[in-house]
Amino acid sequence: MKQVRKYIGKLSKVKRLKNSLNGNPRFLIAMVTANQDFQLFRTAVDCGLAYSVENYLDRDQVVEVEIGQHYGQQTLKSINEF
Repeated sequence: MKQVRKYIGKLSKVKRLKNSLNGNPRFLIAMVTANQDFQLFRTAVDCGLAYSVENYLDRDQVVEVEIGQHYGQQTLKSINEF
């Protein structure tokens, strides 16, 4: 994964993407930071983060995420409570 950056903010689900071939969920996610910056990214294929990210979606909880470029797409690398 290239160009990994950290962001702090609140997550919200834009839409659920098509499941992977193995049946694992995927999401397109938006993050709004404290300075009203907007980041749009997706979960990786067959990644366990797709299950844990559901705990933070559309809640009033601030999280820290690492987002990087994976095959030209902004992709979630890690998520932590802040």
